[in-house]
Amino acid sequence: MTKLLILLGFFCTLAKAKNFNIINKNTAVFAISVIKNGKVISREITGEYKNKKADFNHIFILNSMSKQFTAAAILLLEEQKKISLNDKISKFFPEIANLVDNITILHLITHSGGIPDYLNDPNLDMDKMVENNEVINFNYVMNYIKTHEFQEVDKYNYSNSGYVLLAKIIEKVSDMPFGEFIEKNIFQKLKMQNTYILHYNGKDACMPGHTAWPIFLPKERDSVLQIDGDGGVCSNIVDYEKWIIALEKHQVFAQRKTSLKFMEKIRLPNGKLVVMPLPGKNLSTYGYGWRHGFYKDLYPIMWHPGSMSGSNSMAIYFIEKDTWIIFFSNSSIADVTNFGIETGLKIINQI
Repeated sequence: MTKLLILLGFFCTLAKAKNFNIINKNTAVFAISVIKNGKVISREITGEYKNKKADFNHIFILNSMSKQFTAAAILLLEEQKKISLNDKISKFFPEIANLVDNITILHLITHSGGIPDYLNDPNLDMDKMVENNEVINFNYVMNYIKTHEFQEVDKYNYSNSGYVLLAKIIEKVSDMPFGEFIEKNIFQKLKMQNTYILHYNGKDACMPGHTAWPIFLPKERDSVLQIDGDGGVCSNIVDYEKWIIALEKHQVFAQRKTSLKFMEKIRLPNGKLVVMPLPGKNLSTYGYGWRHGFYKDLYPIMWHPGSMSGSNSMAIYFIEKDTWIIFFSNSSIADVTNFGIETGLKIINQI
């Protein structure tokens, strides 16, 4: 896997050449893992953090890749017969029942409930919120939902707000904080000792993200986003490998059929797939925190990126090769989707 390390080194060198580390002596760190047939066959990391060479203990923020854990928690509760995916969310949020009476848990999972996305607010200025000591919490998201226009139900419209509602449903049904439920039922079960939810139990060993040249400013992500469900999972590359291998071996859920379901495309009650309007002959669809489709109309893949200004993550499953490529970075220097998939194709062609 020498070429893999060369690819990583290229991006790290590029970051240094652009003085990426002038704030707090932080430098871009990039990590990649390759899992084939349920086994780790290569793992590489490059870069520096606080003047020390990066190692596999470094913890990254996963951003929207966190949604797969939220979706998994919902399926765990469904296995326990505590909820149904067809439950209307008005059952859990009577204060907005008039707005969401035709929206189900399944709609939230597939981004097809038309819920207004608080991160799409053109007036949202997180830098200003940092200066004013303001936060985005559950009440902020609920107020946004109440005061903004809904999109069409049964049509794909990516909504972080929907996954915030899912986290709150998990809390209401399990009678425990979202972070506690995820840790007890997933992280501790799989011995993911360096994986946690931001703000839960006061943990935050996660590397701060940095924006790309020429801004050079670290983002105070955790001082603003005091929210669960749509992001907020922190992990290192070794722990995330445990998650993927456990999925491959059907060790996350009590029933094998639930494990298979978690990796599938979702059909709505009307029988239709939730289609994502992306270019290409083969349109992509959305599943349980995963995107499903074809890359360049040729390669069947399952994937999900996690991007915020200053950090990127990506997991791609090349189905025909039974190979996962996992990519973490504490910078936004690369387009994580294109870089991740293109790099993944180069790697699987070498295996």
